[in-house]
Amino acid sequence: MKFSFALLAGSLLLATSALAQIPTKQWDVTVGGSDEERFANMQPTPDGGYILVGTSVSPASGDKSQDNQGGEDIWVVKLDANRTKQWDRTLGGTSYDGAQRVLPTADGGYLIGGYSNSPISGDKTQPSQGDTDFWLIKLNAQGHKLWDRSFGGTGDDNLLSLVPTPDGGFLAGGSSNSPVSGQKTQASQGGNDFWLVKVDAQGTKQWDQTYGGSAAEVLASVQVLADGSYLLGGSSKSGVSGHKTQASQGNWDYWLVKTDAQGRKLWDRTFGGAGSDYLSDMRLSADGSVLLAGRCASAAGGDKTQPQLGSWDYWVVKTDGQGTKLWDRTVGTPQEDLLNCLLPTTDGGCLLGGSLGAAAMYGVVKLDAQGTQQWTHRWGGDGDARLMQMLPAADGSYLLGGMSTSTATGDKTQPSRGGLLYGDYWGLKFDISQPLPVESAQEASGRALAVFPNPAARSKPVQLRYRPTAAPVGLFTYLGQLVRQWPAGTTLLDVQHVAPGQYLVRVGTHTTRLIVQ
Repeated sequence: MKFSFALLAGSLLLATSALAQIPTKQWDVTVGGSDEERFANMQPTPDGGYILVGTSVSPASGDKSQDNQGGEDIWVVKLDANRTKQWDRTLGGTSYDGAQRVLPTADGGYLIGGYSNSPISGDKTQPSQGDTDFWLIKLNAQGHKLWDRSFGGTGDDNLLSLVPTPDGGFLAGGSSNSPVSGQKTQASQGGNDFWLVKVDAQGTKQWDQTYGGSAAEVLASVQVLADGSYLLGGSSKSGVSGHKTQASQGNWDYWLVKTDAQGRKLWDRTFGGAGSDYLSDMRLSADGSVLLAGRCASAAGGDKTQPQLGSWDYWVVKTDGQGTKLWDRTVGTPQEDLLNCLLPTTDGGCLLGGSLGAAAMYGVVKLDAQGTQQWTHRWGGDGDARLMQMLPAADGSYLLGGMSTSTATGDKTQPSRGGLLYGDYWGLKFDISQPLPVESAQEASGRALAVFPNPAARSKPVQLRYRPTAAPVGLFTYLGQLVRQWPAGTTLLDVQHVAPGQYLVRVGTHTTRLIVQ
């Protein structure tokens, strides 16, 4: 769908708070060939650059240096810190192959998780087990293939998630309708089920587990918890049956499954309304809560407390660590709003990403910790754009990854390489932080917890003021990772060995932001 360039005149800002911040674009980058590329995933790399993966049907052209192996292939692009292409690789067999996830590995290389229905051919060294199989490919730091592994049964097995595990291995998750066959050791519960495959660092299978009900399930995300257990999030059409212990609320519902470190199911939870609710993404917040977000066509009812806004809406559900619902929020326009991705933010809130309304652009909504909408922003050009992923950058800003058919217009500074349906990989970086005024002790004196000066220089201690408490003082990254800890009663924080950036200072139940320069 094409639309007028007038739609790009700035952002749609729906601020519900005087403290809402306006996103500022820092840069964007386009990579592609003369035909279609479908972006799937990107990750920052230790050298300050980025690794991008997806699927391509382009011949050697544009940024693509190698011809296709078959119908569709995996396409990997490595960018340096200045977004200049360092290398690219095309990986595939004689049929259809694609990537869904990429992970930097401890040896400086990369593990790609995707799918394949190719026989032994091209880069594929193991036979197809059925229709489509999970396909793992290990690359070294220069993008040269070290090994590949295929996992599947006689049916259709599609990898959708790949995460590292505490033992140095990996967990591949997806959907399967295969019976016991090939590498699948448990029977289908009915239609598609969640399917997990645990491998070691060399890609050798250790175990697999199947979860489902009598109808269909589709996995969206797998998260590893601090104790090595797993949380699985996806969608289910099943009633009480198989591994599903709670009734369906409507057509499709969100389905949350907790397992132990060996994949044995501990509990499950179902969330939905009377219509169709498809989970797109699941993330863990720093406080131990769980965020579920997806596409919703339900009116108020069941677990959904707010009315339907359009044909499809963004719907986010927040639960505690045991799967008990804390709140839900419906976000959208009177048109079709399709959510693809979710990201927790440093203030306890989250970003919801996808497309909003009639304009085919990257659409991001910011919610605070209570689920209140703070702002909405769109990015795009004169063509279509599909946002597929959001992730935090090391400097506190955010990265968006997807695809675009636009020329160099609007927010897109580089021309299209080709493709009328999906176009090219399109990455964008934006910042939602605003410089804080330097605070004095007098200005900070009225709050339960305050740091000053703020922003702070690393050359001088940061002064801390808080009401008496026996809790230690913690300095955390914006993702909730503990950087430094001081004993209770500390009033001066030594930050000379702390990297510049945005942090959270936490004492007991009180948290405040600190910028270190």
